[in-house]
Amino acid sequence: MECNVTETLYPTPSVQAIPAREKLPNRRASESFQFEHGGVRYTASVSFFDGQRLGEIFIDALKPGSQLAEHAADAAILASLLLQHGISAAAIKHSISGPLSSALDLIGDNP
Repeated sequence: MECNVTETLYPTPSVQAIPAREKLPNRRASESFQFEHGGVRYTASVSFFDGQRLGEIFIDALKPGSQLAEHAADAAILASLLLQHGISAAAIKHSISGPLSSALDLIGDNP
């Protein structure tokens, strides 16, 4: 009987398919709003699929070019990619904290 030591010690993880990315139209309406998190003011812009389900979010801090602004913008871009791959805003919000979480609070529970 042959034993594969590598497979026994390091089993192959199961791989799940990633849902295809649903892209927003090139021309789309967006809404902007301001909010505060941790004493810092931010502006968020959001767009929705069919006017209902959140499809993207962008966040700018009052101090452009600061590390805080860069982190908030990067988190929003990653959240947008998750939204476009079918992950709900509620699931994203449950997994994070910070300005992105505060912005998602203001948007509400859009499926």
